[in-house]
Amino acid sequence: MELFELLKQGQPHRIAVTYRKQKIGEELRIWQDAKNAQLDILIGTRPAVFTPMCNLGLIIIEEEDGYGYKEEQAPYYHAREVALMRAQLGEHKVILAGRTPTLESYYAIKTKKMRYIGPEAGEDEKSEIKIVDMRQYGFSRKGARPIISPALGDRIQKALTAGKKIIIFVNRKGFAASAYCPKCGLVLTCEKCSRGLAFYSEEKKLVCNLCGLTKPLPSACPQCGARYIKHKGFGIERIKSQLHLSYPQAKICRIDKEHDTLPPDAQIILATEMIFHREQVPAADVVAAIDLDKALQIVNYRGNEKLYSLVHRLKTIVRDELLIQTAMPEHYQQKEFIHFNIQKLFDAELRERKALSLPPFAHLAAVSLRGKDLEHTKRIAFEVYEKLKDKDSKVMIFEPTEGLPAKLRGKYRFNILLKAKNPFHLSDFLRKHLAGIRHSGVISTIEIDPQ
Repeated sequence: MELFELLKQGQPHRIAVTYRKQKIGEELRIWQDAKNAQLDILIGTRPAVFTPMCNLGLIIIEEEDGYGYKEEQAPYYHAREVALMRAQLGEHKVILAGRTPTLESYYAIKTKKMRYIGPEAGEDEKSEIKIVDMRQYGFSRKGARPIISPALGDRIQKALTAGKKIIIFVNRKGFAASAYCPKCGLVLTCEKCSRGLAFYSEEKKLVCNLCGLTKPLPSACPQCGARYIKHKGFGIERIKSQLHLSYPQAKICRIDKEHDTLPPDAQIILATEMIFHREQVPAADVVAAIDLDKALQIVNYRGNEKLYSLVHRLKTIVRDELLIQTAMPEHYQQKEFIHFNIQKLFDAELRERKALSLPPFAHLAAVSLRGKDLEHTKRIAFEVYEKLKDKDSKVMIFEPTEGLPAKLRGKYRFNILLKAKNPFHLSDFLRKHLAGIRHSGVISTIEIDPQ
C-alpha cells in the first residue's frame, strides 16, 4: 500500500490495487475499468497478471525470485511465466525485478533472450563473509551445539559497544522445532501431516508449520502420562530469549509474519525472510545467519540456487561483515563463499544442471497423487507409472516416490517425475496419456518444473 500512496502523490494517473481478500464486486469493477481503458496502473498480487488491461505497455514482476508467484491450487500457473507469455503474444515489455534473478532468468540473460540492467559484478562486494565452523564447539550435556557461537557472541558484543546495528537471520518460527516426552520418547506430531509440531512459547501452543493446525501444549504426555514435555531444536522466539539473557541492556526486536514493527532505536534485529518483504528493508553493520544448513539438507535440485539467492540477499543489507554459522563448512569453502560472487556461483550451477539435464536445459513434470489411504494411493501411483513408462523414448519417467512430506493435510502423497528436453513434447505426452485417467479416492495433479 505504500507504493500505491507513493504513486498517487501528485500523479494524474488512474491507479487501482487488487489483493487476496478483496470483495468480488470491487474486483469486478477494477477488471471492467482495466478492460475499458479506465485504468492506467494496476498494483496487485499473483492473480493480477491475468487482468485484461487495455493498451497494456508494461508488466513488472517485483522480487521475481520469490516463491509466492506459483499458484499451488487449480488453476495452476506461475505469474512470471504468464507475464512472459503475455509479452510474447502482445507488444508490451516485462521487467523482472529483484535483488537476485532466478537461475532461469540468469540463463536467459546469458543467452541474450533477456537484457540485464543493474550493478556490475563486484560493485556491491564491500562487505566480508566469515564462515563459523560450529563443529569446533562440540555438544553440550543435552546433546546440542550452542545456538549463538562464541565467535558470533563476541562479534555482537563488539558491535553493541561500537554503537553498531546487528541483524540475526533465522528462518525458523516459534520457540522450538518439536516437542517430545523424555520418558517414552513420543514426539508430538500433527494428525494431518507427517511432521512434528513446533512449540510457540508466547502462546503456549503447538503448531504445525505445514497445515496450520494449532493445539494447546499438553500438561502430560498423551501416551505414558509423564508430567513433563521437553522441547528440541530452536526458533526465533528461543533465540530472542537467549539474546535478552546475554545482552540485557540491548534493544532487541524481531521481524516475522506476526511482528512487523521496527523501532528506530533497535540494536539487534531478529528476522525471518519476512524482512525482505518490507517496503524499507533495514541494513546493519553486522549480519549473522544462524542456520543455513537446513537448505542444504533438502532433497531438491534447486537447493543451491535458493541458498545462493538467500546469501546474496543478506549481502545486500550488510555494511561490514556477514557471518554464516554452519556444521558443514566444506560446502561453503568448496563454493568459495568467502569470495562470494553470484555470477560465478550461478555459472557453476548451470554447468551442473547441464550435465544432469535439469532446468533450464530440460523440463520436468511432477505427477502428484494424493489420497487418504496409504496403500491405495501407493498402488494407484504404481499403476499410473506402469501406464506411462516406455511410451516415449524422448520422455524419461522415474518410479513413484513418497512426497516431502509423505503426508500433508490428511492425504498421503506420491510423486512420479518425468523429464524431457522439449516442454511442448512433455505437455503433449501428459495430455495424451493421462487424459481420462480417474481413480476413486485419489486426486492427481501435474506441476511443470516444480519449485
